[in-house]
Amino acid sequence: MIAVMVVNVAWVAASAEMLIAGWFPVSGLGTAFVVVQAAVVAGFTGLQFAGLRKA
Repeated sequence: MIAVMVVNVAWVAASAEMLIAGWFPVSGLGTAFVVVQAAVVAGFTGLQFAGLRKA
């Protein structure tokens, strides 16, 4: 479970870095998609962390 959380955090960080560094030419809609999916992954990670703390 912790490994999945680490990968999720890395995914969110890489998504942000991709947008900030400008690795790929991304349209406004593409930027919005990357931001939304990173937020969803961060949300799932938060839920996983909360579940891990309860266990």
